[in-house]
This record gives sequence, C-alpha cells and structure tokens, in this order.
Amino acid sequence: MRTWIVVITARDGREVFRDGQAYSSRHGVGITWLTGTDELWVLSSDVGTSYIRQDADGNWHKDYPRPGHFEEDVPVEIRQLAGR
Repeated sequence: MRTWIVVITARDGREVFRDGQAYSSRHGVGITWLTGTDELWVLSSDVGTSYIRQDADGNWHKDYPRPGHFEEDVPVEIRQLAGR
C-alpha cells in the first residue's frame, strides 16, 4: 500500500518539517496552503484534519482543530475544500 508523508522545505531546499504520520493513498487526502499564510492544511478521511505552521521561534509544528469545533477552528476556505 502506498503512503504519503507531508514534508515542508525552505526556499533553499532545507527540510523544515517532516510529518510523523503516513497517509494512506487509498483514502482521500488533500494538502493545501491557506491563502495568504504559511499554514499548510492536511485533510484526510482516514486520519482527520490537521494544520502545520511556524511558531514565533521559526519552528514548524502540527496541530489539530479541537474535537467538536471543526466549524469554529477551521477557516472557511479549508471547510469548503473539505465539503463542509
């Protein structure tokens, strides 16, 4: 079974983030940058929705919308891509 791993690289090609989660290619997976931000959203029908962004120190971290707060925590642009 093929899997996808999310990797973010800097302009110089240096890897700045590698997700520890493998996403199955047989499940629906969408990956997109939120318009106008350095925030990468991962939409997985298998694993769920997450986002990756830089903190104040320049480190990249993955986080999830709060359980039961999808409409509140996920930007409209991303909800539309998710069909919600």
